[in-house]
This record gives sequence, structure tokens and C-alpha cells, in this order.
Amino acid sequence: MAKYNWKELETEYLLGDYKSVSMFLRIKEIPNNRNTQKKTKGWKIKKTTIERKKSGRNN
Repeated sequence: MAKYNWKELETEYLLGDYKSVSMFLRIKEIPNNRNTQKKTKGWKIKKTTIERKKSGRNN
């Protein structure tokens, strides 16, 4: 079983131009299974928050 640096992957996802977590996982060739879903929980919300701050929107 492959070991991943989840903090590094999270940072790459948050700062990258990925439309979804599943797209990011496909590109990285990381299987989208239950363990992966646990590790990536909340990433989409964080990305949305970051994108809103960048654009100057608060909602």
C-alpha cells in the first residue's frame, strides 16, 4: 500500500487549479477509496473559502 504525504497533497490541491478533489486524485493516480475520502474530508470547503477570499467575496 502506497504512503502519501497528505498535508503536502492538500496544499497542492488547495493552491492548484483543480475543479474537484476527485479530479485531483485521478491526476495524481491515487485511488479514491474510503481511506482517501477520510484523508481528503474538508478539502473542498477549504478550497472554496480560499477562492472566495482571493476574489474578495465574503459569502
